[in-house]
Amino acid sequence: LLSKNLIDDVLVYAPASLCTNWKHEIKIHVYEEYHQKIFIESQAALSLINSTRKTKTIALYLEKMESILAGRTLLIFDEFHLFKNPESKRSNFLVKSVSDKTRMLLLTGTPNPKGILELYIPFKLFGIIAENFYAYRNKYFKTEQTQFGIKVIDEFTALTNNLMSKFKIVPVQVTKRVL
Repeated sequence: LLSKNLIDDVLVYAPASLCTNWKHEIKIHVYEEYHQKIFIESQAALSLINSTRKTKTIALYLEKMESILAGRTLLIFDEFHLFKNPESKRSNFLVKSVSDKTRMLLLTGTPNPKGILELYIPFKLFGIIAENFYAYRNKYFKTEQTQFGIKVIDEFTALTNNLMSKFKIVPVQVTKRVL
């Protein structure tokens, strides 16, 4: 995308423990002319965007918001399975701050979520559903009221099959081979 001028830059969000790995891998595997166009930030920065805590830096996401909405910045989220809580600040911010032009690459080392219920955030990001989490849960899954609240008793209904058919999962396995 960079070489064809389809995007201006790349913004990578990874857990803090993996940011150093990303920097190292980019130095090794990306042409040097593109190094200054790839930015790496900890996922924790997204959590601080709507926080009341004062920070010294502004998340790159906010600086590049116009470019992200226009599809000129590629967003890469490493370990995206960590974005499954629909009530977290960073998940809510992310869902509310993308457009249909936003380019995203969602990476995860966990090939399968524990269930379809955990796919709420990707469904929202890709515009497959419009409902909030609770409407999503109540519409697509068989639930029952318990003394502790609503419990999902069946994730596989005719509606979830229809929902999954709209979600094209493209699994790609990349392994490192030692020569």
